[in-house]
This record gives sequence, structure tokens and C-alpha cells, in this order.
Amino acid sequence: MAKLVHNITEGFPTKFDTVDLGDITATDVAISNGNIFAVWEDDNSGTVKFRSGNYDQVISKTSLPSSVEMQIFPNPATEFLNVESPNSGSFSIHIYNSGGQLKYSSEAKSKAQFNISKYPTGIYYIKITSQKYFSTHKFIKQ
Repeated sequence: MAKLVHNITEGFPTKFDTVDLGDITATDVAISNGNIFAVWEDDNSGTVKFRSGNYDQVISKTSLPSSVEMQIFPNPATEFLNVESPNSGSFSIHIYNSGGQLKYSSEAKSKAQFNISKYPTGIYYIKITSQKYFSTHKFIKQ
């Protein structure tokens, strides 16, 4: 019997089963610790099929060290949200609602102010990315 685990960068092995491209129900994919697993039902044969593989995890940026930590204020906020960096470099800002929808995206240098007065009350997340670092912060819109 052939080995089921295969390097994902080379694709899943096709010698075990032929994937039916038109009649597949309930596909599930799980990725964890460098492993990927796919399970689906082939509607034509009624069989459940499985593939697994592995991949190399690569992290291209690191979380912000405390020496370059961004300041987000006020929190909670009602009308404006301020973001300040202790460094003068540029950074990008993405604001997401609690459902993961992107609400705002912009580029800034050292500090920025955003009008959030029209945002519904709730919890939001702000992702700040520079060329070397990233950070995510939670803020509350009242």
C-alpha cells in the first residue's frame, strides 16, 4: 500500500483516488501544525475520500516589540480613534468589525486619526503593519 502522507508543495497524490471535479459534497479542510487534511464525499460513488499532506510553515513578520508598540486611544472611543507610533516610519492600518469585515484601510506615518463616528457600537480590531512588524489591537466603539 502506498504512503498517504505527501508533501503539499508537490500536490496531493493522485494515485489513490481520482477527484471528481463536478459532484463533491461536504468538503472539509483542516490545517494544523504544518499538516493539511481534506475530506469530502463523492456524490457519484457515495464514498468518503481523504487526502493529507504537510507543508513548511513560514512567518514573514514578527509581532511588534515593546520598543515600537503603537498607542491606540481613546479606548473606548466615540468619534475619533488615534494611532501613534514611537517611530517615524510608515505603516498601514486595517480596521475590522467583530465579524471580520474590513471597514477601513489606509497608510499613515507616525500618527493618524480616524473618524469612527458612523461605525455601529461594538468591538473592532485594528491591524497595524509596517515593513518589519505587525500588531493587532482591540478597541471599543461606544
